[in-house]
Amino acid sequence: MGKHAQVQIWKKYEVKDGQLVRNFKLCPKCKKGILAQAPGRVFCGKCGYSEIVK
Repeated sequence: MGKHAQVQIWKKYEVKDGQLVRNFKLCPKCKKGILAQAPGRVFCGKCGYSEIVK
């Protein structure tokens, strides 16, 4: 197995009422990255944007 863990794509989307719904938030700054959660903050790995979560 490689250095990085495999992405489990079925956990990132959900079907509700026949529509595909994302279970994650996109970065408001670059619109391409996905906001990752860490204790006390969320951040974008692509552009470096971060928000403090209380």
